[in-house]
Amino acid sequence: IACCWFAVGDLSDAERTWLEVYDIVDASLANQYFLSYHWALANFSGVMEVNPQNLAERIFAVTISFLAFGIAAWVVSSIT
Repeated sequence: IACCWFAVGDLSDAERTWLEVYDIVDASLANQYFLSYHWALANFSGVMEVNPQNLAERIFAVTISFLAFGIAAWVVSSIT
């Protein structure tokens, strides 16, 4: 999910992407990956410090949020 989030920002033709807003376009690969990974983990907890900046990023973020909700519901239902 982290690599896909980075790709959405990197491959976007939009004027403004999350990579530009958070100034990591020219950052090291490790910094880019861990910020993307941080976004992915934060998305599952509902607290996001890195926010989508265009429609493609927002669609991806909403899709991942629904996926996280579905997985959480499945885990809880399998326990009970």
